[in-house]
Amino acid sequence: MKVLVRAQAAMLPYYFGDPTQTVALADAALAVTSNASSPGALAAAGRARALARIGAIEQARSAIGQARRLFDQAGDEDTDVAFRFPAKRLLFYLSGAYTWLGDTVEAYRVQDEALRLYGAAPAVPIDVTLIALDRSMCLAQDRRATEAALTARDAVADLPETQRTEIILTRATDVATAIPEKSGCGEVASLTDYLRTCRERARSLGTTAALGP
Repeated sequence: MKVLVRAQAAMLPYYFGDPTQTVALADAALAVTSNASSPGALAAAGRARALARIGAIEQARSAIGQARRLFDQAGDEDTDVAFRFPAKRLLFYLSGAYTWLGDTVEAYRVQDEALRLYGAAPAVPIDVTLIALDRSMCLAQDRRATEAALTARDAVADLPETQRTEIILTRATDVATAIPEKSGCGEVASLTDYLRTCRERARSLGTTAALGP
């Protein structure tokens, strides 16, 4: 239970604070157990994603390997139960890690597999949206500006209004920011305007940020 609590706590600063805090909290979670466990795999995957985000490339790649090993030893079977860590959620985290690393080939592969496992009617649609926004970021990195902007807008629009939280809108804004200024200007402007409208609607609805495992 200590590992799970600390692993869950490690996810909060990734979205709402400093990713280096995620690394520290994930390290603390991994330090309290010597046995492979599902929460340990969650902590390692979250650590890998945060390391990639802060540009610690070699450490991130090592952490990806650790997360895969721990999952292979103790990961959960497919489930949508809260606080469990099945393969699709491992791939969700690895999608973020490979995207931040700029390894778009591996990111696309992981995203395809994750989306296959989540299925056409996912129980946790926010995970699928964040994977789609990872893909949009990869498209931006690959200089496919128009596709990046359009897929980011579609990813947000596919969610019900009440689930267009600041986590989602910030990630979509990251995509718009990543597109070079002279590329896809119309699509980027349209995306930016759409996200502004979504934020205004979220404030009027009192939407709060939702965070899954």
